[in-house]
Amino acid sequence: MPQFTKVLCHGTLLLFLSCLSPLAYPQAGPQRPADLRTEYLTDPLGIDVLQPRFSWVLGHSERDEGQSAFQLLVASRRQALDRDEGDQWDNGKSASPESAQVVYNGKPLGSGRAYYWKVRYWDRQGRPSPYSRTAQFEMGLLAREEWKGQWIGGANQLRTEFQLPENAVRARAYICGLGYYELRINGRKLGNNVLDPAWTTYEKRVLYATYDVTSHLKRGANAVGVMLGEGWYKSRALLFQMNIELAGGKRITVASNASWRGHSGPITRLLLLDRGPGSEGSAGRNFGADDACDPGGGRYRARGPQQSGAGRVCV
Repeated sequence: MPQFTKVLCHGTLLLFLSCLSPLAYPQAGPQRPADLRTEYLTDPLGIDVLQPRFSWVLGHSERDEGQSAFQLLVASRRQALDRDEGDQWDNGKSASPESAQVVYNGKPLGSGRAYYWKVRYWDRQGRPSPYSRTAQFEMGLLAREEWKGQWIGGANQLRTEFQLPENAVRARAYICGLGYYELRINGRKLGNNVLDPAWTTYEKRVLYATYDVTSHLKRGANAVGVMLGEGWYKSRALLFQMNIELAGGKRITVASNASWRGHSGPITRLLLLDRGPGSEGSAGRNFGADDACDPGGGRYRARGPQQSGAGRVCV
């Protein structure tokens, strides 16, 4: 290769690197922490660990640097955190290189409450980073007594209707559907998972999921529909609760109970085979509109509470 070509390539590489550096590091020294996680998840809903663990990823413009101390703020309101106030927990400047599995050590966390947090760190030279972005997490239902719902079952499709006098500003749905479930609100399916919940020793504990359903609700008539399959549970059972906060401050709870109605839906049997899960169905039955508002409710019949045989409800 001619000498001038080598010089040109070398110069181009230096120019590229010099242009890249400001993009990668907006300032010299420690960068704001990134990839904030609570219990290994990004902004999780419905955790039930009373002292959740936090983690973050360090960034620095220099090589061979690390964390010598950190400060973590947890607040009950985002506005407090914006003022750098941690009304739930402020550990001050704690000398520690740990940036993973940092255990919460603040005021007791409330059931169903949302919390906001951020963190900064000091490098080995004692220089502080900017605070991270604001992350958040929400607690689940922390005690069995907080579940207002009753176990119901029998039919493989269950539904209920309810009225909201105002728009919802915050709504969370908590559900355990055994053996497997599919949840819909006003005709819209919740979540992308299939074969939920995961297998457990059902007589000892069962798992529930939390959904943010605020955008699925509307003022006036609403409906919830759940389709159940036996799975490894060999039966069908539903425990459901939805906590709703309205624009005027009123709180409403919709929970599974004897007023729910059920009928036999299109999937007549759920099969777990060596080659994977499958199902048998009836082409003469429909599921599409059964979870939309239907005051007549012609095919549905009342389903009373049942003894589920399930154990402790866990997140």
